[in-house]
Amino acid sequence: MRRLIFAAALLLAAVTAVSAAPLGDRTQQSYSPGHGMQIEYLAADGASWLWYPGNTKVLPGEWKTEGSDICFRYGKNTYNPVTRHKGGGWECSSLKNYNSTLVSSAKGDIFGLTGRKKVPFDLPKKLLPIHQLQAIADPSIVEREQAKLPSCEQILADANKSRAAKISAALLYYHGMQMGKRCVTVDYVKAITMLNEAGDARNAASLVKDLSTKANSGNPKAANALKKLQKLGLVKEVRVE
Repeated sequence: MRRLIFAAALLLAAVTAVSAAPLGDRTQQSYSPGHGMQIEYLAADGASWLWYPGNTKVLPGEWKTEGSDICFRYGKNTYNPVTRHKGGGWECSSLKNYNSTLVSSAKGDIFGLTGRKKVPFDLPKKLLPIHQLQAIADPSIVEREQAKLPSCEQILADANKSRAAKISAALLYYHGMQMGKRCVTVDYVKAITMLNEAGDARNAASLVKDLSTKANSGNPKAANALKKLQKLGLVKEVRVE
C-alpha cells in the first residue's frame, strides 16, 4: 500500500490488485480496510493512472513486472509515508500481495483516467461493484451497457466459477442491486459468508464494520445478521448500541 504527497498536497494512494490475466490495458479495482477502494488503469505501454479516495487529481505513474514482483514509479515530488519511499524511483512488491487486494478487473481504460487531471468523482470509502461506479461516473452508461452485463441471476449462478465471481456475487447479495437497480433480496449473512469462502477476509471485515454501523443506527436486519454471523463464528463479538 502507498500514500503519496503530490504537488505539495497530501494525496492517498495504494498498490492496486491484478489478476492472473495480462496486466496491460486493464482497469484494476482493489480494496483494503485501511485505504478503502482504489481504481488504477495499467496501460499496455507501462504507464499507470491512479484514482484514490480523497485525491482530487489522478496520479500518473509507471508500472512494470520483474519476476514475481510488480513495481511502480511515481514523480519525484511524491512520498510514501507508509514505506518511507521517496518518489522518482521504482518501488516493488510481490504479485501475490498485489493480487490479494483484487476485487475486479476490466479490459481498457473504462473511466478514462489516461491523461486526466481531476478524478471523475470522490471515491466512496465503502466497497461498491465496479459497474455501479461506472453508473455514477456516467449515468447514461446504465442504458448503454445494461444489455452487455450479466444478469443478477447469472452473477449468482456463476458464483462458484472463480474467486472474483464469488466476490461479485457476495457484493450483489450485500447491496442487492446492480447498476443502481435493485434485483436481489439483500442477504448480509450470505454475502459475508461467501466472502470468507472466497478467502477475502479484508472485504468481509469491512462489510462487518459497515453492518455494525447499520445495526447501531437502528437497522434490525443488520442487527439480526450480526447475531447469526456470531453463531457461525464469522464475527467474534456483536456490538450493537
